[in-house]
This record gives sequence, structure tokens and C-alpha cells, in this order.
Amino acid sequence: MAKLDPLIRVRKHNVEEKQKFLATLFRTQEELIEYKAKQYEALQREAELAEQLPEDIQMQQSFYSFRALVKQEIEKIDDSIDKLEIRIEIAQDAMREAYGDLKKVEIVDRNRKNEAARAALKKENDRLDEIGLQIFSRGSEES
Repeated sequence: MAKLDPLIRVRKHNVEEKQKFLATLFRTQEELIEYKAKQYEALQREAELAEQLPEDIQMQQSFYSFRALVKQEIEKIDDSIDKLEIRIEIAQDAMREAYGDLKKVEIVDRNRKNEAARAALKKENDRLDEIGLQIFSRGSEES
């Protein structure tokens, strides 16, 4: 029987790589969410400034232009987050599959090792039984 240790190492490496990729996706998602929050904060600050100077027409026009740009930026961020969530789901599925494959190989390996240990124990017990029978038969021959 072929040893499965190299295959287990490869499968573990595969799982680790998928975990790293998934972590990168989650970090990117967090960064996008933080960026979106900053955009909202900037919009709020500008809205407060515009409220303080309601008679300043240029300020109001600038604010409305700024607000339109920020809303477009937030829509882009939301689209990116939506696409990223799909990628995250796919990556999670891939990681689950890789982890399942790893566990299957580990179970087969553990079963093989347990079977080999049982076979070695049986062989040892058979050998000890044979020695015991030989000692017993020598003892009964001498009597």
C-alpha cells in the first residue's frame, strides 16, 4: 500500500492556499466597506457645511455636484461588494471541497494505519501464542 503522507501534505497545502485567498477576499471586502463608510462621512461633513451656508449659491452647487459624485462612488463600491460576495461564496465552496478531500484522505490514512497496527498486533499475538504452545508442548513432553 502506498503511503498517503505526501498526498495529505499536498491537500493541506491546497486548503491553506484556499484559506489565504479567502482571507484576502475578506480583507478586500472590509476595505471596501471602510471606504464606503468614509465616503458617507465625507458626504455628511459636506452636508453640514452646506447647511451652515445656505445663502452661498456656489457652495450649494458644489455640494450637489459632490453629492452626485459620492453617490456614484458608493454605487460602484456596492457593485464591487456584491461581486466580491459572489467570489467569497465560490471561494468558500472551493475551500470546503478541498477540506473535505483532505479529511477523506486523512480518514483513509488513519484507517490504513489502524489496520496495519491491528495486523502487527495480531501477528505478535500469534507469535506469542506459538511460543506459548511450544513451551507447553516441551513441558508436557518432559513429563
